[in-house]
Amino acid sequence: MGLSYRFYFTCAFIALVIIVLLQVFNLPSYIDYILLIGYILFGVVGYINKFPSGVGSSVVMSLGTMVSLYLIGFIAKIDVIMFKISPTNVEISFLPIVIGVIIAFMSDGIIKYKSQQGANNSTID
Repeated sequence: MGLSYRFYFTCAFIALVIIVLLQVFNLPSYIDYILLIGYILFGVVGYINKFPSGVGSSVVMSLGTMVSLYLIGFIAKIDVIMFKISPTNVEISFLPIVIGVIIAFMSDGIIKYKSQQGANNSTID
């Protein structure tokens, strides 16, 4: 029996709150990056546990990851994942897009693997 999706979503939320709270202090930015990776991993695992074979779940996870990264970049002022708009120009960081695409491929592979495992277990019984 594994952990429920609520556990993973709670851990992701806690990581996000810690990222926001750490912005008050002048700490090195690598702590933000480590917590950001934890936030993404907890969110992805929680989503896969909640919707194991949902239609389009890899697309939803990809878009959710991109939006989350842009929001965290805006809140935490992390230049690598920031979306900047000014009257003269627009700067879009491609790192959240690349990470979103990677998450989509990974989640699609995990969902296919779980569905094949479920099909193999049902034929054995």
